[in-house]
Amino acid sequence: MHECPLIPMGAITGKPSKAILTETLEAYRAQGITQFLIYPRSGCELEYLSDDWFGVCEHIITEATRLGFTSLWLYDEYNWPSGTCNKQIPQLHPEFAAQQLCAYPENGDIKTVVRKNPRMTDLMNPDAVDCFIAMTHDQYARRFSKYLGTLIKGFFTDEPDIAFFSYDHKEDILRMPYYSGLPEDYQRETGSDLFADIRTGLKNHSDFYQPVCNRLCAEKFRANFAERLSAWCARHNMVLTGHLMNEYSSNLALRCNGHPLRVLSAFSQPGMDEIFTQRSVATIEWLTLGTVMYAVEQRGNHGGLAELFALGPCDLTPAQIRRQLWLKALFGINRYVMAVAHLDSRGSAERKAYFHPFTRTQPWFLAYDALGAEATRAAAYATKSRKHRIGVRYPYAP
Repeated sequence: MHECPLIPMGAITGKPSKAILTETLEAYRAQGITQFLIYPRSGCELEYLSDDWFGVCEHIITEATRLGFTSLWLYDEYNWPSGTCNKQIPQLHPEFAAQQLCAYPENGDIKTVVRKNPRMTDLMNPDAVDCFIAMTHDQYARRFSKYLGTLIKGFFTDEPDIAFFSYDHKEDILRMPYYSGLPEDYQRETGSDLFADIRTGLKNHSDFYQPVCNRLCAEKFRANFAERLSAWCARHNMVLTGHLMNEYSSNLALRCNGHPLRVLSAFSQPGMDEIFTQRSVATIEWLTLGTVMYAVEQRGNHGGLAELFALGPCDLTPAQIRRQLWLKALFGINRYVMAVAHLDSRGSAERKAYFHPFTRTQPWFLAYDALGAEATRAAAYATKSRKHRIGVRYPYAP
């Protein structure tokens, strides 16, 4: 069966009845949609990862099978960033809370301290990531093992982040990602003391130590998160997809990921985020597109995924959407996540900005089949070889 490259990002809101879920899937299927992403987010009134939640998932899987869907995708978190199991991990296991190296002035000198953020998981810690896998991925595997690698194609991870900082200490003049062992690794790399270099840099208005730290953090993030989740997915004949935090700015991308090219190229199906729908040459996220293209090519140029349109605006026309699909295809993207397909308006109860309704409430919903046909044509170009005439090195300092 032909697979449509469009994937509604199906936000499960309220406490949906089986009838509503069936009606929703039938409506998409009637318009040629063959894929669906199960997305727990704000507005869901079911306890995350409870029996009720898995009951909804089971009904979607059953109905998707009956209706002839080709692929389902599982979102690995409640809202974002991924890695906390709806903030449970850092609360239940304080030893797995994200660490940040902070500096602050005191008595004419600069002091350094390692703080923890109880709202985020340390994704450079392999034990913390194993805990995330056990609490999330393994639960899905226990319930739906026969569908993993067949109907269920992969897990979507959303904006995992090593710089999701706590700002509780207003006196801090520096915050940077930290993992246990960073000072020792820095010493081996440079022969210098990290904390002394930070104090010197702050006094001289220099962050000469940052590129080394970025590289070290990128390797930890890649090995302990991206490669670990990709390996879990591979064991279940699935792929790891999704995207990183803040791809559009080199400064933010390095801060949040160490190095986005190193981390994203460990995703078995790299992805990107472009929810603003920039439409002019001056504002299009060229850095984001270049980042995902690099990762896609590192994985053999078999395609990638994009989360699109969530900030719309919600009156985007099919012609404007069509142009975005072709733009993404030029950079290796052949799956297009249509964000956000809420079951109802409770999807924006907490996150009011994200409401581009890729649902039957759109006046042009009946044009989905034509849009899907256009997406299929665009996706066919995504995996063609590209001949680069110019290369731009992505440094470890912005």
